[in-house]
Amino acid sequence: MKVEIKGWIKRYQPTWRKEPTYWFSQDEGETSDTIRVCEHTIEVEVPEGEMIPERVAAIREEKRVARVRLAEKLAELDEAEQKLLCLEVQS
Repeated sequence: MKVEIKGWIKRYQPTWRKEPTYWFSQDEGETSDTIRVCEHTIEVEVPEGEMIPERVAAIREEKRVARVRLAEKLAELDEAEQKLLCLEVQS
C-alpha cells in the first residue's frame, strides 16, 4: 500500500560546519542552525496488515530496555541504602 508523508526538507549548518546537510523532517520548527527549505511530500510503499510480529518485537524490546533501566536504578538505590547503613552502624 502506498502512503504519503508530508514534511519539510531542512538545511542544517552550524557555524563550525563548512558545508550544510539536508534531511526530511515532519517537525516544522527552526533554529539558528536549522531552517526549513521547502515543503515536500514523499510517497512510500508500506506492508499491508496489522504487522503483529513487528509490533510484538517492538514491545519485547521496550520491555527489555525497561528491565535494564530498572535494574540500574535498583542497584543505585541498593548502593545508597548500604552506604547509609554503614554510616549508621559506625556511629
